Amino acid sequence: MTTINISLPEDLQIFIQEQAAQGGYQTTDDYIQDLLRREQQKQAQQKQIESILIEGLDSGELIEATEER
Repeated sequence: MTTINISLPEDLQIFIQEQAAQGGYQTTDDYIQDLLRREQQKQAQQKQIESILIEGLDSGELIEATEER
């Protein structure tokens, strides 16, 4: 595992410590790792949705949606 050191203002440090404690994390590192993993998953899902939308747009002739259709 790689280590990254970051500097935070005191208010953010307190916030992270509180969130880690409230979330049941053993350490603030665990909390931040979970946040980053969730963001990574969110971005992967967004890319998948974008890919599906593009596939739909490229799938054939566009048909206007009306009340009759």
